[in-house]
Amino acid sequence: MTTSIMTIMNIANQGLYAAQQSLQVTGQNIANVNTEGYSRQEAVYEALSNLTGVTISNIIQMRDAFLDTRMGYALQDYGKAEIKQTFIERVETIVDETNQDGIGVALDDFFQALQDLTLDPGGTTERELVRAQAEELCQTMQSTYQLLLNEQAEANREVASIVSSVNEILDAIANINKTLLGSTQGSNELFDQRQVLINDLQELIPSTVINGDGEFFIYAASGMPLVINVTANELVVHPDATNDGFYDVFVRDNAGLEQNVTDYITTSKLGGLLEIRDSLIPDQLRWIDEAAAHLATEFNILHQTGIDLDGDTGVNFFEPVGVAFAPEAGNSLGAQISSGTVLDQTLLTFDDYAVVFTDPTTFDVVNVSTGATVISGAAYASGVTVSFDGIEITLGDLSGGPQTGDTFSVNTIDNAAANISVSADIRASSSNIAAGLSNAASDNENLLLLLELEDAGIVDGLALRNFINTHVADVGLKASQAKSELIAQDTIVNQISGYVEEISGVSLDEESTNLIIFQRAYQASARMISAMDEILQTLINIV
Repeated sequence: MTTSIMTIMNIANQGLYAAQQSLQVTGQNIANVNTEGYSRQEAVYEALSNLTGVTISNIIQMRDAFLDTRMGYALQDYGKAEIKQTFIERVETIVDETNQDGIGVALDDFFQALQDLTLDPGGTTERELVRAQAEELCQTMQSTYQLLLNEQAEANREVASIVSSVNEILDAIANINKTLLGSTQGSNELFDQRQVLINDLQELIPSTVINGDGEFFIYAASGMPLVINVTANELVVHPDATNDGFYDVFVRDNAGLEQNVTDYITTSKLGGLLEIRDSLIPDQLRWIDEAAAHLATEFNILHQTGIDLDGDTGVNFFEPVGVAFAPEAGNSLGAQISSGTVLDQTLLTFDDYAVVFTDPTTFDVVNVSTGATVISGAAYASGVTVSFDGIEITLGDLSGGPQTGDTFSVNTIDNAAANISVSADIRASSSNIAAGLSNAASDNENLLLLLELEDAGIVDGLALRNFINTHVADVGLKASQAKSELIAQDTIVNQISGYVEEISGVSLDEESTNLIIFQRAYQASARMISAMDEILQTLINIV
């Protein structure tokens, strides 16, 4: 009898302990109802054999690994959409024409000044106005171009900043793993903290998490490990000489070995920044360069045929475009293009060219835009000069000379907007404006020809103003699309967050109910102990 009473008391005592633990878990849930990333916990009851009571076998987190994975991918897409929307809106503001001080407006004012000059070709006031509007147009192009360059530089700085943030997160995750890995029980709160860090990480950089069987890995999109159990690798940035010195992103392991992962980063905030920096902004710079190069060149060609008030001809109205050149990625850097000059503006095609070394002593010049080989099998020696399509370039050794496959890009578009300016002759005197086909003060024949450029299809078959409008509208469209994409991704994140909340979130109503249930279970176990104690005391008194 005594043995049975003691067994029942032991069962009641274990029930008391189980209810107490459940109350503690419930209290923990309620206390963390507003804690970011906290997952509701639940005590798991397990019956002991042979009617010997109950035990708490585990305290589990209510979370879904599948939803965690879905959230990671959703946050990657959201991070990219958010950073793109931010920068595209800023780019739209820079090229916007509605503020009445854009490139298109300045172009209209310039041609209007030319139109006014046709009424009095010899008029000093009208000529000064043409020069002033030309300088305003050049300044607008230059300032717009510079503002875009500033945004590109800011995106590049943000790349380095995000890399620094990623490294902090990786270290924090590795430190949590030092506590968690190898532990049979672990800490649910630490698991929550790690998941919050993982979410923050995936919003910044595309990555994949593998967690199971006592192992924990985070891999970059390239397959390079970022975290191996308790060890965190490091992201570093290095300037890329073939991309204007902008940063490439590398993963560096503990042995100091580095892998360039830039091309694999296509999502998350880092992927968005790289797309803005290396694609969107260069596209904007390019069309402004195209507008400037075609305007300056086509205007100069016609202006040179006219005659100014002093009877001179052949005067440039704008400074001629220059020749842009650069080594392409993967070059040995044993040679260089040391200089480039425009020989004849009338021969310029505005196409992209490539100088390709077929072996260390021979090179071709290829028109990349058309695919045609312009010069084939030219002999190379350091200092050699080659001319094609109105351009002259000089090649020379750096260290070791060129290697087979070395390639250099050449064009007369890049930086045209950054460098566009009124020519020294026109700046020196507005009398050098070639208004006529004679030096008569009343001759406006050349001005009429110049005015035809306003509607001529001089850029990709479009009039200059239409070309500008098309690209400005395209930026507006991209901004609208970026906003819609952000809204869509935000909806997806919120939807998944709702699913997570259903499983992992703390409901105060539910926890309040649990408090009552476990409190009564505790009271029932206590009453059982009290009843068994009374029975035992009665038996002792009888004896």
